[in-house]
Amino acid sequence: MRLRDGLPGDVLLVIDEAYGEFADHLSEAMFDLVARGDTVVLRTLSKAYGLAGLRVGWGFFPAEIVGQLRKLLNPNNVALAGQLAATAAMHDQAYMRETCAMTIALRDAFADRVRRMGLDVLESFTNFVLIRFPSAKAAADADAALRSEGVFLRPQTGAGLPDCLRATIAQSEDMGLAANLLEDWCTTKGNIR
Repeated sequence: MRLRDGLPGDVLLVIDEAYGEFADHLSEAMFDLVARGDTVVLRTLSKAYGLAGLRVGWGFFPAEIVGQLRKLLNPNNVALAGQLAATAAMHDQAYMRETCAMTIALRDAFADRVRRMGLDVLESFTNFVLIRFPSAKAAADADAALRSEGVFLRPQTGAGLPDCLRATIAQSEDMGLAANLLEDWCTTKGNIR
């Protein structure tokens, strides 16, 4: 709300809530801003719904923005398979909520375990965690150790965070393997600065 209030009235604020379903429990009033006529909220079915390859999303727009947007949209911009999958996914909200709950439980357990190793894990409302290492060198060394065992986290150098690795939440066994390897790395080389 503070950001929107601080912008000039002729500026359209676009809020990307790609991970919104993972944070709905916070009850933030993002959708309420749309009624003002100067804010758009976007969501995707790529994350919580697991439809990343189909490139399907939706938005909540002020009426006057929708009219202009429809002029620009290709009527065939979402393939039939994507439309059918999206429709089925939207009709199964219980499955999506269960998937989010399971992902959150795995994420939080993994984050807690990594914190106990002495590494910093930033609070997350997504399907991934950001692990901060003592230095860029330590992050690169940990990444190399994980990769040598077939575990791939995402280095964040390109995002301006060379001391961080991003771990996308996967199956319990995969998260356990990643945690075990990080634990081994911390035990043998974790003091790298």
